Amino acid sequence: MALNAEEGGGAAAVVPPAPPPAPALKLTVFPVTFSPAEILLPAEDHPHLKPGDVVQLRQVSAASSSDKDGKEDPSPSSSSPKLLLQVGPDSLVGGGGGGGGGEQSKLKVHKHNVYVAKSIADTFGFKNFKNIHIKQVPRESVSLDSVELTFREQYLGRSEMWRIKAQLVGSIVYINKKVDLCAGVVRCQVQEMWGNVSGGKHFFPNSNATFCFN
Repeated sequence: MALNAEEGGGAAAVVPPAPPPAPALKLTVFPVTFSPAEILLPAEDHPHLKPGDVVQLRQVSAASSSDKDGKEDPSPSSSSPKLLLQVGPDSLVGGGGGGGGGEQSKLKVHKHNVYVAKSIADTFGFKNFKNIHIKQVPRESVSLDSVELTFREQYLGRSEMWRIKAQLVGSIVYINKKVDLCAGVVRCQVQEMWGNVSGGKHFFPNSNATFCFN
């Protein structure tokens, strides 16, 4: 424990030790047949999270996974794959944390594991059974002002455009993200994104974001 002397020779101020680093969790990749959610979390591991919160996942890279003694280093490096996801209404499983009822509430998830949809894990280079860190991030730091979507050989009316916008506001978007409407009858994908954000490849459209369809 460190002691700092106050000015004028007064009593020493006690500086508490830095908190230990958060332990790494295990990543489990799941197919859409397991759950339609993008991320699943054991509710008892994350009592502070609620639907609508945004979390950042960072995978422990191969370069930082072990030290010279062969022991695992749980700290991710700056080159580690990084991913932002929103906690959905079905993301917190067990312990009264959600599950959405029905089949979703019957899912079995293990403590100290983070479950990510395979399509998303593959897109961002996350590997099954690797160690990852998770932390909550403020929405305003990852908010977008404008999103461009493209579609082919389809007709989108104002109603479909409004429903797609409603679906994307409140979710994390990234380049080439596929968006389905009406069980796949209407399909489009994210082409471009703009906003006062940097240092990432996926962000969060705010409620005032402009959506352009081409």
